[in-house]
Amino acid sequence: MDLKDILNPDPLPSPGLSSASFSSIFDPRGSLDLTEEIILRVQDDKQALHALSLTSKSFAEPARRILFRSLKLMDDISVGRWQIELQRLALQQSTVPLGLTYVKDFSFSLDRKRNLYIIDFMQSVQGLLTLDTIRVCGRDGLFCMPEHTWFVDFVKSTQANTLTFNGAHIADYILKFDCPSVRFLEFNYCRVYYISDDLKTEGPRRGRLTALVALRAEGTGWQRVERISSASLNSEALNLVKDASVGLDSLEIKVISNGMDMTPDLALSNNIGRLQSLCLQVPSVALYTIPDFAKELLCKAPRLRHLSLFYERGWYLACPWQTLYKQVMKSVHSALTGMSESSLENVSFRFQDALYKPHIVKKEESGNILVTVEYDNKPPIHQGTQAQLAGNAYLLLGRANLLACNI
Repeated sequence: MDLKDILNPDPLPSPGLSSASFSSIFDPRGSLDLTEEIILRVQDDKQALHALSLTSKSFAEPARRILFRSLKLMDDISVGRWQIELQRLALQQSTVPLGLTYVKDFSFSLDRKRNLYIIDFMQSVQGLLTLDTIRVCGRDGLFCMPEHTWFVDFVKSTQANTLTFNGAHIADYILKFDCPSVRFLEFNYCRVYYISDDLKTEGPRRGRLTALVALRAEGTGWQRVERISSASLNSEALNLVKDASVGLDSLEIKVISNGMDMTPDLALSNNIGRLQSLCLQVPSVALYTIPDFAKELLCKAPRLRHLSLFYERGWYLACPWQTLYKQVMKSVHSALTGMSESSLENVSFRFQDALYKPHIVKKEESGNILVTVEYDNKPPIHQGTQAQLAGNAYLLLGRANLLACNI
């Protein structure tokens, strides 16, 4: 949506055009159910939404919430036009431009040439916005602007809930988690640029960070990190887990990616002592290494209550699910035998197969552990688009114990 439209939305319909609300005519209860249903049916058609917003007061509000929801700031030419428009409006009125109150999703792109234009504009409108999501795009991301006061101020002022970084270099101040409103951080193929000496990593760094981090409302710094979901077991993800280990309750990770060796990595197993929930997504190339890998992790996680393994499509080309199930459970019991105490309550096996709908094929108790085996075509982690990430970030609170999102 063009900012000119956002700053100058069409006026509400005249009272003479609609003496009664649309919903009260068609719905005896006077609810907005019918209105909302109609809006949802045409939510991808901007012309239809615009027409509906002029038809009735009942349609105006929900239609504008969709029409003006997102604002993208991707080039300095547009920024220049938008700044002129804001200055014109500032001379004409003192009230907040109506359309800005509907903006919830804000995207911007930084590079070494147009930063000042974009940052200046963001600072001029930050007091007018209350956002759900801020998306940082561009290869340079925040790397080319180490001075971070402007960005932190923007996040705090707009009270954003989710920060998304796409293919960007990220300064390490993002990992201080000092914005109280932020509950989710999404990293899509990113690299952290470490400035602070106390955050710098040791050893070689391989791969990029593709992960989602869920934060607690209370606490400070790394203590706020509650859940991590990562699409790669690489050095960037391992650094994240290591620093978050002081408060990390739930971890979901794809166990092999970017050419990493499949032997249990000490950087992972040595930093999961507080975990209560662990989900491993298993590609077909890692089928026979998972039993030993799971055993190593179990031995280092005495608080773990829930273990889930999701086998990606292709497992059936190697062996029956019964074989995979027996191998893992043998390792589980072997690990528990060598532990002085364990909190493990259940183990879940999920097998992806397009021929089957999700359903339980086996449920039993093995000792004091509840074991379930089921077909499930919805992997907890997979490479996806940013739209998929944003759409699923809020599913986190609806999934007990496991951090499930599309990555």
